[in-house]
Amino acid sequence: MSRNKLKGSIGYKIHALLCGAGHDMRITNRKLRKLFSFFTESKASYFGLST
Repeated sequence: MSRNKLKGSIGYKIHALLCGAGHDMRITNRKLRKLFSFFTESKASYFGLST
């Protein structure tokens, strides 16, 4: 993680908020990729295609 360039106590609060938002976005992205791969594998097996 890089150094916090925001100044003061408000800067620390903004930095913590943005770190939390980034973490939530990574978790959501991971779940969406897993869900998408599940559907593409299901679709391939339904049509008899090999993955």
